Amino acid sequence: MSVNFRLSTASKATLAILLGAALASCGGEGNSTPGTSVNNPAPAPAPAPTQYVETEVPFGLTSNTTFAVFGWDDWWLEGPIASTIEMRWNSAEKQYELRTNSGASWNRLQRIAGEDFIYDVFEPDGAMAEYNARLYAWTASHQFATKYVGTVALFDYPSAISYVAFGIPTATADMPTSGTRTCIFGEDEVGGGEVTINFATGNIMGTVEPFYGTDVYDLEGAVLKTTGFTADFGTDTGNTFEAKFFGPDAANIAVRAQGQVAGIMTGVCEA
Repeated sequence: MSVNFRLSTASKATLAILLGAALASCGGEGNSTPGTSVNNPAPAPAPAPTQYVETEVPFGLTSNTTFAVFGWDDWWLEGPIASTIEMRWNSAEKQYELRTNSGASWNRLQRIAGEDFIYDVFEPDGAMAEYNARLYAWTASHQFATKYVGTVALFDYPSAISYVAFGIPTATADMPTSGTRTCIFGEDEVGGGEVTINFATGNIMGTVEPFYGTDVYDLEGAVLKTTGFTADFGTDTGNTFEAKFFGPDAANIAVRAQGQVAGIMTGVCEA
C-alpha cells in the first residue's frame, strides 16, 4: 500500500527555502565540495510519558465491590442494546476494573493527571487497550450530585462502545414501602427530567426533556416494579424510558432512554 503526501503552497515555498539553504552550505547547487557535511537539524524530543494520579475512592467503599451496571452498548446507534459490560472496584489498588464481555480479562482504569474524568484503560499484560473511558462518580458540588451511582462512557474513537450508569443498587428489601419521593435527574448533552413516586400505591408521574430543544414529554404508563420502573414518552416509535434505583432507601436514580431523549442520566430522590 502506498501513501501519498500533499503539501500546501506555503509548505512548498518553505521547503524550497530550506533546500536552497542546504545546497548553498554545500558550495552551490550541484557543486558540493567533497568532504563538506550538511548539518541536519536535531531530532525532536520524545513526548513526555503520560502521567497518572490515584483514583478517588467512589461511594465511600472500603472493600472490593462489584457494581450494578445499567446502560447501553452501541448506544449512539438508532437501536442500542442493554449493556453487558461489567465493572468492579479493586480496593487494594484503588482502581476501577472492567471487562466488555463475559469471560474476558479484567482491564484496569488509570486516571490521567490533569484530567478530572478521563481514564486510560490497560490490559493485564500492561498493554493499553484500544478504548478509553470518561468516568464520573459525582461529588456534592455537582448539580445532580449522587452518592451511590456514577456514569462511564467507553470510547474507541470515533465510536462509543458503551454508556452506562454503575454503582450500588437498592436492594429489594431496602425499597421504601410508603410515602413519596421526587427524583430529579439529568446529564449534560443528554437531557433531564423529574418523577414523583408514590411508594404506597406504585403510581408515578413525571416528565423528561432533551438537552437540545424545548420539548417536554410526559411520562405515561409508568408503574413501579421491584427496584425500578419503565415508561413511555413522546410521539416517536422506539422511544424507551427505564429507571433503576441506587443506594439505601432509593436515594439515587439512574435512567437510560432512547428516542427523542437518548442516553444515560442520574439524579437524587428526596422525600
